[in-house]
Amino acid sequence: MTYKIDSIAPIIQMETGTIYKNTGFTMTTTGIDTTAGISGYQRSKISGTGTITFGSATNNQTTILASTGGTYVIQLKAIDNANLS
Repeated sequence: MTYKIDSIAPIIQMETGTIYKNTGFTMTTTGIDTTAGISGYQRSKISGTGTITFGSATNNQTTILASTGGTYVIQLKAIDNANLS
């Protein structure tokens, strides 16, 4: 038997965009993990003046809508099949 031990977290390639009040953009993310493969994604708002709504916080592609204009920080994680992010 051969076993692979994955101790390397995946890397992320992502698009950025500008969000305007009541209009959004689509963010596409590519997680790269050559050992275990990608099992999913997590997105969350870290800071900003309003509310962020994700079409899907767990897919590689999602729409992002802000309740008000401003600057936001969004955290994005790719999770591999070894549960590393």
